[in-house]
Parts: sequence; C-alpha cells; structure tokens
Amino acid sequence: MGIELLTGVREKVIRARQHLKTFNAQVAAWQRTSPHGIRRQYEDHIPEKSGRPGLTWRAWVNNPPPVRLSIIAGDVIHNLRSALDHLAWALVLENGGEPNDEGRPKTQFVIRTKPRIKYGTQPLVIATKSGSISPAAQCIIEAVQPYDRPEKPLYALLAMSNIDKHRTLLIASLSMGQITLKTPDGGMTVHAFRSNVEDGTMICWILRDATTFDPNIELNPEFTPNVLLSDIPAITIKKTVPAGKFLANLVQSTRDAVIQPLALAGFGTEIDFS
Repeated sequence: MGIELLTGVREKVIRARQHLKTFNAQVAAWQRTSPHGIRRQYEDHIPEKSGRPGLTWRAWVNNPPPVRLSIIAGDVIHNLRSALDHLAWALVLENGGEPNDEGRPKTQFVIRTKPRIKYGTQPLVIATKSGSISPAAQCIIEAVQPYDRPEKPLYALLAMSNIDKHRTLLIASLSMGQITLKTPDGGMTVHAFRSNVEDGTMICWILRDATTFDPNIELNPEFTPNVLLSDIPAITIKKTVPAGKFLANLVQSTRDAVIQPLALAGFGTEIDFS
C-alpha cells in the first residue's frame, strides 16, 4: 500500500497531457495548409436574409478539421476519466477496504450533475466489497461534484466522456474567431465571430437597401482560424474558446482541483506529475 497505488493515476494524467500536446501539434499542422478563407460576392437572393439582395462575405472551406482531431480529443478525455476511476480504487485500498470489480455497482469515481435526493444531498458512496474511503476523501468527493455547477471541471468531463465512450466521436469543427473586415481606407470595419464554419457559411453581409451599401466596396478579411469542440456542454464554457485551450484547462483543473486534493487527503502527499 502507499503512494505506489497512485501510479496508474499519475500515468493516466501524463498520457492525457501527451495527447493534448499531439492535439495542438495536429491543429497547427492543419492550419498551415491554409484550408479556408472568405470570399466576397453579390447575391440577388440571400437565403439567410429572406431572399433580399446584397453583398455577402462567405467562408470557403476545402479542408475541414480532420477526424483524427476528434479521436485525439477523445483520448484526452478518456485518460482523465480513467485517472479518476484509478484514484477511487486506490483510495479504497489505502483505507484498508476491498474494491468491488464484480456485479453492480462497481468501484468507480462517481460523478453526478444533480443531487440524489430532490430536496437535499445524500453522501456519495464508492461501492466496495468491504470498507470504504477515508472521511476526508469522502468530503472532497462531495465538494467537487458538479451539482448544477457547470463551472466545475467534472461537469464537462462527464458529459464528453459519455459521448465519446458510448455514442459518437466528439465533433471538432472549424471556427473563425476575431474576424475583422475593414475597408482599405479604414472607413468601415466589421467585427464578427463564427463557430461551426462550413463551406458557404455567411460571415457578414450588406443588403442592397442599406445606407452603407456600395457595390464596389471591398472589405479585407482578417481572422484567427481555430478548432472548437462542438460537444462541450454549452453552459460550461464560452463558445469562442478553442479546443486546445479548453482541453488544457480541463486537464489542469481536474488534476489540481480534484486529483491532488484527494491524493493529499487519502495518502498524505500530492502526486508528482513531472
């Protein structure tokens, strides 16, 4: 018994960080292919504007984010979720109990987004054959539960783990962040943001009956291309946060706000992730 029980936890988190590094490298490689841009055109019938005529600036995309980004993002999520289950197992052993790997419920790290009792909370119990975890660790597990608290890291981790493990690949979509379209003389500037960008997505427009309409106007587009994970629960994060940054924050917050406090409570020491 002892700190060696946390080896699996440590290696799972390290592996998640390695996948994150790979994810960011793959995003950078994809961006270098210049897979998209913005095209100006006049349209007699703009579908998004009830068929009214005018100028539009639409995205062209000839190389959407590759599927492998979804796979790698899922690997980050999977290793974080597995690290928590390894931690639950280790906490039981360290406290002299016997984890349960047969039947139901099995020993695992319980995550719930709502209390078990409608008008109050009921302590979460990690299933075991015998014994349990230490009272200090139990208190921490209760404290980190995302009961109607989407800002807690476990809220998004649970949702995305269930999608990737049981349903489908996490969706990595193109975004155009910090879009600035401006005339060469600086007389007109338009700022925009678009997520889930596909070929033909309208970025901005000027209708023919607008006072600013000029059939010869040129707006030079500048934008920051990036990748978003469309399956992040909408209430947990701003839609403009790039996938790489979101995953990095999730790895760090799960490690620092959940795993390290539990390691300290259950084993008297934090885990060295260096």
